[in-house]
Amino acid sequence: MPETVIKISDLRKSYGNFEAVKGISFEIFRGEIFSILGHNGAGKTTTLEIIEGQRNRTSGNVEILGLDPETGRTEIIKHLGILPQDFNFLELINCGEAIDFYIKAMGAKDTVDGILNRVDLLDKKRSLIKDLSGGEKHKLGLGLALVNDPEILFLDEPTTGLDPVARRSVWKVIEKLRGSGKSIVLTTHYLEEAQRLADRVCIMDRGRITITGTPDEIIQKYGRGSVLRLSLDKPDMEAFLRLEIPYRRTGDYVEIDVPSMEQFFLLIDTFKAASITVNNLTLTRDTLEDIFIELMGGIADEP
Repeated sequence: MPETVIKISDLRKSYGNFEAVKGISFEIFRGEIFSILGHNGAGKTTTLEIIEGQRNRTSGNVEILGLDPETGRTEIIKHLGILPQDFNFLELINCGEAIDFYIKAMGAKDTVDGILNRVDLLDKKRSLIKDLSGGEKHKLGLGLALVNDPEILFLDEPTTGLDPVARRSVWKVIEKLRGSGKSIVLTTHYLEEAQRLADRVCIMDRGRITITGTPDEIIQKYGRGSVLRLSLDKPDMEAFLRLEIPYRRTGDYVEIDVPSMEQFFLLIDTFKAASITVNNLTLTRDTLEDIFIELMGGIADEP
């Protein structure tokens, strides 16, 4: 069995009469990337801050490396790296100076070059922070979070506001960390990000956990399988309708749910036998984002 580094049991957090977190339970294992997903107001940030020891819980149990973050935060913090959503740092110093400051403040053993190399910023060692791109600033934030060689890394929306190229640059750094044995807790609004990076995903809705599993498990359980999308000329459409195959219309396209590849090839053979010519044929699989949008509803402001 994998080693548990974070264990949450019946966690609750209330603000007056409002219950933001409603009795959630889950475990996070050593060496995995665990992603917490949910709309604004789902309770993600509240949960994360309780685990980090920044907020006290109303009730329930929380263990990080066997310690309670409310009573053992001084010891726990030595083993954590935290990249907050709105990361900022002094902009008139360079990257090397920023890393050096953290190393000396924490009494860390790593070197400036070693940290910058781990986050692909060694060539920016003497660049002022104000001159970095958005993606480079996020990677610097990752570097600062890694200075104390943490066992557990908390990344709260690490690529928010980045363009697709910069976002993938940060993903590359996170993927490199996966093989280092660190546990990474990731919150994100980008479902593609969770599907690509996370070993397991926890989906929260209005303070409760609704789904937990690997991205593939969730897609397989809640998805429709694959979807065959095609367009048909009028005579072919008339022939297709006579086959009485369940379908949906999306604009000029026909969509057919295909639960297996065997079903896909059977459909193609059926079209050939009926002399139906298909145009613009594509076969797509549900994504984690498709599942999330279909299952989740409502948006609220998170306390």
